[in-house]
Amino acid sequence: LIVMSHLAWYSYISNLVKIVSMYAGMLAMRAWSRQKAAIKTSLANFSVRSCLCAVEGDRPLVYGNIASMMKLIHAVDEHASQEEALAVFDATLREQLPAILAASAGRFALPYKYVCCMTFCIVGAG
Repeated sequence: LIVMSHLAWYSYISNLVKIVSMYAGMLAMRAWSRQKAAIKTSLANFSVRSCLCAVEGDRPLVYGNIASMMKLIHAVDEHASQEEALAVFDATLREQLPAILAASAGRFALPYKYVCCMTFCIVGAG
């Protein structure tokens, strides 16, 4: 039977914690990258017509309000149809929203749970 000193055990456990922590951090970063890619894909394919509406009977009201807003901000002609206004709304969101979300989150922004995981990796390495 091999007997290890307390210092050797501490070193072994410390290294094991570091390895597990780094692996957990890598998994968290990979999950965040996948989430960002899914958001990009979702935005690229956005259509107000495919959005969920809590009360389906409200859909015409929502579409009408969007069309009114698009006319009010002069994104479409005031005589444009609701379908034209919704198409411009979709195109505007697909074009502008990714940049707005990227600016608000920052290039390397991470959710809090991933920052906690990374902090655990650093603390565990000490």
